[in-house]
Amino acid sequence: MFGRFGLQRIGVSALFLLLLAPLCSCGTPTVINRIKLIQAAGYDLKGQEEEIRVSALVGDYKEKEKTNVQLMEERSSNSFDMIPVLSEESNDPIQYGQMRMMVFGQDYAKRGIGPVLNILARDVKISSRLKLAVSSSTATELFKACENTQEPLYLMRMIEQNSKYANLPIQNLHKTLYNYYDEGRDLFLPSFKVDAEQQPRIDGLALFDGDRWIGKVGNDQALWLKILIEDAKNGSFVIPIPHSSARVDKVALIRFASSRTTFKASSISKPLGLNVHIEGQVIVKNIPGDLKLVNKVEVEKLEDEMEQYVAARIDRFIRYCCSKHIDPAGIGDFFRSTDRKWNPQAFYAVYPSLTPKVTVHLKIIQCGRQD
Repeated sequence: MFGRFGLQRIGVSALFLLLLAPLCSCGTPTVINRIKLIQAAGYDLKGQEEEIRVSALVGDYKEKEKTNVQLMEERSSNSFDMIPVLSEESNDPIQYGQMRMMVFGQDYAKRGIGPVLNILARDVKISSRLKLAVSSSTATELFKACENTQEPLYLMRMIEQNSKYANLPIQNLHKTLYNYYDEGRDLFLPSFKVDAEQQPRIDGLALFDGDRWIGKVGNDQALWLKILIEDAKNGSFVIPIPHSSARVDKVALIRFASSRTTFKASSISKPLGLNVHIEGQVIVKNIPGDLKLVNKVEVEKLEDEMEQYVAARIDRFIRYCCSKHIDPAGIGDFFRSTDRKWNPQAFYAVYPSLTPKVTVHLKIIQCGRQD
């Protein structure tokens, strides 16, 4: 009834279904309430013998629409076997494909985070949205401060909102690995601390020479780096207003609406010369009550004061980085784009001689005042 070709088609379909059956059953089934999802992981260094301690914040989804946060800790002899050693204290399989946060204790970061970055670069399970950071105490202490939030991604969300609405440069795993592997720039990461009330706080940027932590700058200086490498929208700073007659708070709070920075090399040999030109639109959020900013003269005077203030601090930030032999702004990468003979060893040998010339043009587009 089917004919010869109809029977052939039925036979082929039956064979396909038989081959598909074992493929559908060969995977290992996992149920969300029978696994432990690592969503934040940490590395610390303990004791004089430099024992590695690994920790993780695990989201426990035993009940519908309810998340419990569990902190897991273990010792290890190396940086590679976090999952196996944490599995030793778990009665459920541990998965890390949903990990969105990794924290290095400051002592561990001083030794070097390169081995972990190499792991992250090769592991296809790790999302490019992963955020990395340094804790001035230990990663474990920082995680303990997050337990009360019952939010395993609390630290990640802190970084995201401080990048979008405050002074942190935008960061993710892709940008971090680019900064680490590129020969013309250096790595930097958000820096956390646990305050007196045992609450986690972002307190600036951790700076690296290669893969080793060498120091940090505060949130105010993080803005200067943000201006140098990206649009500083929503970044803010406070400028003193010494000529104000107010008794207290003789300052103005300024927020960037947008910014744009361009580099131009004035000398590619020792001493290196770099012209930095910054243009920005700003919003005056709060000013002393005696400043009205109602006429062009007053507005231009404040613009001039802001321009000098920002230029001086960015100049200071660049010179600080040069003195520490670190390049978070990617100045080396810029010089590489202008010099065909650029060589990283030769460039960074003369990098401390770099003389920046910073010019800033800021336009006030909105004013406010505080009485």
